Amino acid sequence: MTHRAARGRPRGSKGNARPTSSRRSRSSKTDEPADPRPILLLGVGNILYGDEGLGVYVVHRLRRGYKVPPTLRIVDGGAAGWHLEPTLTEARKVFIVDAVEGTVGSIYRFGHHDMPSVVRGTPPMAHGVAVEELLRGLEERGDLPPTRIIAMGVAPTAADADHLAMGLSAEVEARLPALELVLLAELADAGVLLEPRSRPPSETRLQPRSGRGRSRHHA
Repeated sequence: MTHRAARGRPRGSKGNARPTSSRRSRSSKTDEPADPRPILLLGVGNILYGDEGLGVYVVHRLRRGYKVPPTLRIVDGGAAGWHLEPTLTEARKVFIVDAVEGTVGSIYRFGHHDMPSVVRGTPPMAHGVAVEELLRGLEERGDLPPTRIIAMGVAPTAADADHLAMGLSAEVEARLPALELVLLAELADAGVLLEPRSRPPSETRLQPRSGRGRSRHHA
């Protein structure tokens, strides 16, 4: 009996050791510190040119419509420019909302290397610095986080220097709910869930719309 008990104890202890070691191994992997940097949602565009300011309008719409968790940073990037470098490099992942010349109201999702052939980038005259140029410069230095662009097609005249206009066209504004759903899905895939605020939908606009097609040469 004594001999059998002595042999039984090592077998039992060996059997217990394996799952304990396995649990410790799994725990060490899950306990690795997460990247503390926030995800960046950056809206770019020039609101002086109507639909070309889409990205700015959209980020204000989301900021007002949803509670923003600390894991997400929403930034109005205006007409873009090199001043956005620190904003981009301090993020662990970047989503850029912008307007592109393409089928009006169509929504495109792509990496900065994978712009669909059916769209063209926003003309430099509308942005202070072309978004593509800004991203390329950061990438060349090795400072660009993973970046994804969510864009909506607008008419080429949206960036026409002779036609200043505040507000979005009816065609583009009607597609904002669809664009919002796409952004929410992209953020959810990145681990960021936005909780809606309780407020009237009419407060989503950055500012009231005004007449479109107003020339800068008019008084």
